[in-house]
Amino acid sequence: FTMVNEAYCELTGYDRDRLVGAETSLVVDKAVRSEAVELEAEMRNNTVDKPSIEAELRTADGETRVVEATFALLTTGDRWQRVGVVRDISERRAYERRLERNQTELTALNEVNAVVREITNAILDQSTRREIEQLVCDSLAAFDSYRFAWIGEVDSRSRTIKPRVEAGVKGYLEDVVISIDPTDPMSRGPAGRAVETQTLQVSQNVFTDPQFEPWRDVAEAYDYRSLAVIPIRYGGTLYCLLGLYSD
Repeated sequence: FTMVNEAYCELTGYDRDRLVGAETSLVVDKAVRSEAVELEAEMRNNTVDKPSIEAELRTADGETRVVEATFALLTTGDRWQRVGVVRDISERRAYERRLERNQTELTALNEVNAVVREITNAILDQSTRREIEQLVCDSLAAFDSYRFAWIGEVDSRSRTIKPRVEAGVKGYLEDVVISIDPTDPMSRGPAGRAVETQTLQVSQNVFTDPQFEPWRDVAEAYDYRSLAVIPIRYGGTLYCLLGLYSD
C-alpha cells in the first residue's frame, strides 16, 4: 500500500501507519493478489470492461468481510499505480444467500407437492397393493431430486428387509443386507432404525454418518449421498418401508 484513506482504515481495522508500506497479503490472500495483477494487465491492454473483483478481506480483529474492489490505473513516469475503491458488500451477499436458500426451499416444496398430487391422482386408478407401491416408487424416481426408490417388507424369519418393488434401480435390496436385529451392527442404518422406532429416519450425508459406515461402498457404487427411510404403517401395524435416495 502506498496510500489509504480513513474509510479503508475503518474497513480493515488497521491504522494508516500499519497499512502504508505493508504488503496487501496483510488483508487478502495470494489468490486475490494474483487476480488483481491479472486484472491490471488486462486494464493496460484495454481488454476489460469492468475492472473489478469480489474477494474476502481479513480485518485486524480476524473477521472476514466480502468486498468489491473497482480499479483504475495511474501513471507515474514509466510506472503504474493501481488505485482501488473498495466497498463492503457483506450484507448484500448475505441477503442474496438467504434469497437463494429460500428459492431452493420453495423449489423443493413445489416438487414435493407435485409428487404428492401425481401419486394421489394415480392411486385412484390402481387396484392392488403392489400396483400402488410400484406407482409410488415410479413417481418418486421420475423426479430430478431423487435417484431411486424402493419399498421393502420385514422378513420375520431372516430378520432382514426383503424387496417388494423398486424404481430407478435394479436389485438394490438384493445387493444390500439390512438387518432388523437390534443386536446386529447391520441394523443401525436408517432402515433398521425406521423399523425399530417406526418413525422417519434420514441420513443427510452417508459418507460422514458413522452409523452408515457398513454401506458406504454400496453408496459409492449406486452413486447416492443421502437417503430417507419412511415406515408405512397404519393402526399401529408396520406394513413395509419406503426408501428414497438422492445424490
